[in-house]
Amino acid sequence: ARAIVSKWIQEREAGQLPVWVRVNANPDLMENDIAAVVHPGLRGIYVPKAEDAGVLEEIARLLRQLETVRETSEVLLAPIIETAAGLQAIFDLAAAPRVSHLAMGEGDLAADLGITASDDEREWLPIRIQVVIASAAAGIQPPSGPAFLDIVNLEALRDRKSTRLNSSHIPLARMP
Repeated sequence: ARAIVSKWIQEREAGQLPVWVRVNANPDLMENDIAAVVHPGLRGIYVPKAEDAGVLEEIARLLRQLETVRETSEVLLAPIIETAAGLQAIFDLAAAPRVSHLAMGEGDLAADLGITASDDEREWLPIRIQVVIASAAAGIQPPSGPAFLDIVNLEALRDRKSTRLNSSHIPLARMP
């Protein structure tokens, strides 16, 4: 997969939509993943299981080296909040170098916290607000919402999109 994504990024035509890549959370794989995808055209990297701003600083150092060698523009970072430890470190993560925005991995975060969300997802509201506040405090872009995990249920996806766009509460997914 690493080689396929690397080749795809390198073969894209200039001016196409920006590319963001999610790398592996495993530190033994992450550095090789990053090295494979940093090429002109890569806009950013989603960092899964983000829990430590120091790791983001290390990634920023690696990116500086790769950008110099490969003559690319600055690659941004989007830490994915997927654990209680990541949620606890959210303000430091948001303020780390190169962070464009935060993202939530609600599937993994739910498992880590022992949360089972109801249909209206009210259980997520306090957590989503924390992510929004951390983003605003750091002066970064608003967070991106979670992925819809029930990929075979297109009707539920349509209903979710409709509900979120017409709802009076502030869902994380509606923010740009």
